Amino acid sequence: SKLATGSGDCTVRLWDLFTETPAHTCKGHASWVLLVAWSGDGKRLLSAGMDKTAIVWDGAKGQKLGTLKGHTGPITCGTWQPFHLLADGQLVPNIATGSKDMSIRVWSGANHTVLYVLTSHTAPVTCLRWTGEDYIISGSRDRVLKAWSTKDGRMLREFKGHAHWVNTVCCNTDYVTLKTGCFGEKDQPATAETTVAELKERALQR
Repeated sequence: SKLATGSGDCTVRLWDLFTETPAHTCKGHASWVLLVAWSGDGKRLLSAGMDKTAIVWDGAKGQKLGTLKGHTGPITCGTWQPFHLLADGQLVPNIATGSKDMSIRVWSGANHTVLYVLTSHTAPVTCLRWTGEDYIISGSRDRVLKAWSTKDGRMLREFKGHAHWVNTVCCNTDYVTLKTGCFGEKDQPATAETTVAELKERALQR
């Protein structure tokens, strides 16, 4: 098990759950950290915050792997692509981030460049979920939920009805995402040697 936290002290901490002390203190943000999110295999950690940037960290060593720059407002939410949705030959899941600049950016997890920008919300984006069925669901202070295609960035549907901000979102297809890379059929935990193909196979068997 791994625990990560982000703080107003501008740091991310990776915790040793046995000693209850920080194993690594990750420095790189210039302002409050508003979110942390593990990749499905636990090998990478995403953090983002008030400094309008997101950072990808090595989940074991706490080293910075890359910085995602492009948002013009604080980043409020982020989500990883589920492992069973990786394309053939793709080794690292992609990332989606939402911001107070009212946009969603989808990034390459491998080289940390932006793939496309989703712009349809009329207020800050507050929550995101990359579902197990390969859609991105976003919620916003504009009181609207939107479903996006991850293939070409098209908005597919809008869900209206809330009388106030949409603060959080989840989807019942997330079970695939949550179990990706955790345990196989024989309760074997994923390791550094576990291949992407093995992780995808485990997820699809769930």
